[in-house]
Amino acid sequence: MLEAEESNVGALPLYERLGFVRDERLGRYYLNGSDAYRLKLWVTPDDQDQGEYENKIGAEMEEKKI
Repeated sequence: MLEAEESNVGALPLYERLGFVRDERLGRYYLNGSDAYRLKLWVTPDDQDQGEYENKIGAEMEEKKI
């Protein structure tokens, strides 16, 4: 899990390419008053069924409308 400033147009796409998913938006997270996104990287234990993993991520993204 990590946080990145919402205006960080370099970091957010990079983290998403690495598999991180935006979990929630954090208002006024930084001392300068800017918002952040909390990103999570889901890790599957020991080659768990990839289809099940992708379905879980898809359902969470749909639920949060990100």
